[in-house]
Amino acid sequence: MEDLGTIYLNIVKCRIREGSYRFAKITRPTSLQQKALYLLGVSLIYSQ
Repeated sequence: MEDLGTIYLNIVKCRIREGSYRFAKITRPTSLQQKALYLLGVSLIYSQ
């Protein structure tokens, strides 16, 4: 379970010309984390 604590949700903010944009990026899980998430039935899909 400690290994799962290294998965982060990062909010990225940037300005392109006159617009200001932001999006969420979840760190890519390791193979061990992927297996644990699968066994727990957890998805890393983020929706706002």
